[in-house]
Amino acid sequence: PTQVCEIYMGYVKRQAKQVSNRTQYQELVAYLKKITSYPQGNTKAQEIANEWKREYVKRRAMMDELQKGGF
Repeated sequence: PTQVCEIYMGYVKRQAKQVSNRTQYQELVAYLKKITSYPQGNTKAQEIANEWKREYVKRRAMMDELQKGGF
């Protein structure tokens, strides 16, 4: 399970740099939710969300989707 969680984490971090519409942001949030189902996943998903909130503060749709997703 740890390796799968790491794969998801790497994927969402790479994709966050490239995505640019609300549908894609929703997909990333869905992956963050998947990460929370793994051991220590809540902490890891929240760290990623916080990182995005700092880096991509001007992406209003992303911030909105994170908030809707509970992050």
